[in-house]
Amino acid sequence: MNDVVLKEISVEQKSVFQGLKECLISKFDSRDAFLTGRGASAIYAALKAIEKPESYVAIPSLTCPSIPSAVIAAGMKPLFLNIRLDDFNLDTSEIDFLPSNVAALIAPHMFGHPLEIEEIQRKCERRGILLIEDIAQSFGEKINGKLMGSFGDLTVISFHPSKIVPGRGGGALLINANKSDLHEKIKAEIKKLPAIPDDFLFISRMMTSRVNMLLNESRTGKKDARKNIGRVYAENLDLIPYAHNADNELFNLAGVMSVDKHLDMRKTRADKYRKLIEHPMIIHPNLKTGSPLFRYSILIYGEDGSRQCRLLTDRLRANGIHASNLYYPSHLIFPDGTGRKLKNAEWVSERIINLWLDDIAGDAYIKKTADLITDFMNIGI
Repeated sequence: MNDVVLKEISVEQKSVFQGLKECLISKFDSRDAFLTGRGASAIYAALKAIEKPESYVAIPSLTCPSIPSAVIAAGMKPLFLNIRLDDFNLDTSEIDFLPSNVAALIAPHMFGHPLEIEEIQRKCERRGILLIEDIAQSFGEKINGKLMGSFGDLTVISFHPSKIVPGRGGGALLINANKSDLHEKIKAEIKKLPAIPDDFLFISRMMTSRVNMLLNESRTGKKDARKNIGRVYAENLDLIPYAHNADNELFNLAGVMSVDKHLDMRKTRADKYRKLIEHPMIIHPNLKTGSPLFRYSILIYGEDGSRQCRLLTDRLRANGIHASNLYYPSHLIFPDGTGRKLKNAEWVSERIINLWLDDIAGDAYIKKTADLITDFMNIGI
């Protein structure tokens, strides 16, 4: 297709002819994009390209464990930061006190809650810290009219079916800033990524099952469970760096092109949860901009909140409602040597319940969820 014809059609139509990479570059106005086997593979390639082994990478403690695993696999050290209690996101004030040997900061919009990314961007630029924005749980949302994923020097995307983009798997790394030296190094690291083995899903599921078992043991007070969780991740670092699987590209492209309608429905469902779930001991996220996109998260307040959270999660699941308690504080799994006690991350992780915002959450489902939660809290078990 010639350039004259391409100018006459929309970005969405154009992407069908140009492919996923070109679609992402157009959507985010990025300088370049690289497709990878996982979102974590994109983080790995970016950090390998920095070429600062043994340097620190700052990460909020309450995050997906794939992020610190990618940092360790790349030969760098995670440095965990505390979170805020109002939106469960990175506490931006922590950036002011980072040591000089922090090479990068990974900023995920957790649960699809918008970060104060413009402030983070300014602080990282002032400190000379590479900002890697993670939009695995917030793809497509805007802050002040600008797409999340457009603020970082680099941006990480995940196409895992459980995330925002209804894709088939894989990830992407966007280069947004003028990082010409890093650009070439990233390209070289992407070329080194091995193909995903045939048994990847089996091994990954076995690891997840083992981690979940240890998490349950940890929450019931079993000794060494936290240490064993970290050991499981350390034993499976080879699950991080993988190359793009071309078989997934069209599925992921279709997901990107249809994401806006999915986001509208997710926002509508989040509003319904907020209106229907009312109790003085339940805390809703206080978001300054945007809407929850990945999960609708609530906290159970009070001295007995941790126990009630576990009991309520079990009650919801027993009644056919999807609920999770993501994530366990990473600083308790991957010790960073600082010995810091990140109390906010620990407090939230013991009291958070995440509710689904995808297509399963119809009106009747949301009302049933809200009724179960308020009935449970009113009974005061």
